[in-house]
Amino acid sequence: MIEELIEKLMGFSAVRVVFEVTGGLEGLLTSSLGAAKISMARVNPRKVRAFATALGSAKTDALDAYVVALFAQSLKPEPPVVSNHDSQVFSGLVKRRRQLVSMKLTEQNRLSRAPQAVKADIERVFVNKC
Repeated sequence: MIEELIEKLMGFSAVRVVFEVTGGLEGLLTSSLGAAKISMARVNPRKVRAFATALGSAKTDALDAYVVALFAQSLKPEPPVVSNHDSQVFSGLVKRRRQLVSMKLTEQNRLSRAPQAVKADIERVFVNKC
């Protein structure tokens, strides 16, 4: 699907793809557009929602593309600084480490309140492995 989008966009002389940041789901789109050297801007969904509210409109799934397009046309968001592949890999690893540290802390907190049968499972599955 992304490949089809990029093929269509390559036919235009000047284009900027503007899309909402959706908690990581936009990563493949970002890297694909960057590899194709297509200008893009990632925008915060809360700002787009506030923009829709300021226009007196609700931001619904049916209106999403229209509101994002109006937002982009009005505010002209800047394209991000596209990092090289190694930097993207490093960022992904740092993000994953943060997730694992958070999970470990959660399990350690759970361990302090868990019944004995559950404690053994927590220790076996997570705590002693990290």
